[in-house]
Amino acid sequence: MMLLTAAQHVSGFLTSGQSARRQAGFQTICLSKDLIAAAEVRILESQVQSTLAEKKPKWQSYRLSPRRHVICRVLPIDAPDDFGRHGRFFAHSLVFDVDDAEFDDFIFSLTDENYFFNSLEALLASEAAKSGYLGTQQVRANTLWVNQANRLAETWSGVELDRLFVLMAHTPQISQQGQSVHIAGQEDRLLNSLKLGFLVAPAEARHLLSFDTNAERDLRSPIKFWGRGAPAPAPGPYLIDADQRTVTSPLPLFSFESFSLSKLSPAFQQAVGDNLRTIPGQLAGRDLFNRSYPEFLGHEVYKSLCLRPDLVITESDVKGLTSLRNVHLKLNLLLALLSGDHQLKFALLRQLDSDSYRDFLNDMSKSGRFPPVDLFTSRFISIWFETWRGTLSIDDVWAGLERVESHGSKDDRREFELVVKHLTQPQLVLIEARAQQSKLPFKELQKVIKKLKASSEQNGSLSKPGVWFRRLTGRK
Repeated sequence: MMLLTAAQHVSGFLTSGQSARRQAGFQTICLSKDLIAAAEVRILESQVQSTLAEKKPKWQSYRLSPRRHVICRVLPIDAPDDFGRHGRFFAHSLVFDVDDAEFDDFIFSLTDENYFFNSLEALLASEAAKSGYLGTQQVRANTLWVNQANRLAETWSGVELDRLFVLMAHTPQISQQGQSVHIAGQEDRLLNSLKLGFLVAPAEARHLLSFDTNAERDLRSPIKFWGRGAPAPAPGPYLIDADQRTVTSPLPLFSFESFSLSKLSPAFQQAVGDNLRTIPGQLAGRDLFNRSYPEFLGHEVYKSLCLRPDLVITESDVKGLTSLRNVHLKLNLLLALLSGDHQLKFALLRQLDSDSYRDFLNDMSKSGRFPPVDLFTSRFISIWFETWRGTLSIDDVWAGLERVESHGSKDDRREFELVVKHLTQPQLVLIEARAQQSKLPFKELQKVIKKLKASSEQNGSLSKPGVWFRRLTGRK
């Protein structure tokens, strides 16, 4: 949480009896003087009048400059003006002077009605309305909205979430074209869709995501809103239906830069499509904030491969996934296994921490795609033993050691000691004999065996069953 200080500006349509200057019409009612420049006041007044708010409250968010950010609450006034005309409103704006990234992280914690005048009566009764001066507002900014947005993602289908990812990834292009994204629905659902959109938008594009939650009638705002809300869908190429949780867009799905899922085999496309249609349950607990679209799509391709062990992956599929594998470590590792690239596999295994390795082994053991030896690494040998408890033999251990010796790095071979220390004396003797007879050098392995034997002559540790032996056989 962070405490932010905001300058304030309140404007609206008043009757002559409500105005401290006894002037009817639209006017600035009060503001934090000396903290908001005259040019900024003109923009604040123009921006709030650009999209009418005759029937219900709404929010606006936009930037006056790279460091000047506005959150505005607009409320309708039910009573008519001096001439009996309806459609009046007043607007309360908070102006923040903070970095882009900082504001973007906190933005939806700032749309809290408690920081704004919530009725015309409260506004007119305030000292600010009488004096014209309104001090600064202290706002408690936080990122709790990120957790809420992650939970909201679970209520969207995978296909529609993919469409949303693609739409948000193209924010710069949409802005450059002078286009807006229409967002239809009730205000609470509309805000939820905006939260989810911000969640999956590229961090570098979030500063472009200005919005008005009820811009049904646009009178040409000086600062164009990226998102234009309305109760019902409006015509246009880009639409987020907040009530139905759907996205309409001409942008291609499952594609980015040089990658396109449509170029892969039909069976593979079908598997990913089926996975995306059942994605909500898989999203639980996943943090989508600052996750790029390629990362999202890479994760879904990875899950599809895990869930469909019967799926035949062609050589062209593996090549076609090059762009994705570079942004999703586990997918890259899985494709290295599928292509038999053991050298790459060991290099990628070294990038995993113990929890990630355990998760990866669980995924692979459930899929049944690969034998244990293919997933062997000295670094996390205890996790490897635990995953396949009761199914391993000393031959599996030896085969794993051979893979490391043939394709692993020097660092991988230095970790042979982590394997050897789990062996009993008979197992150690067997491994030593095989290393001596092997065509592979096994210099590091023989060195650690010699070291362990010399140490054991002093304490007799090799006469007792090792940790691995107990796990392998289930003995106490």
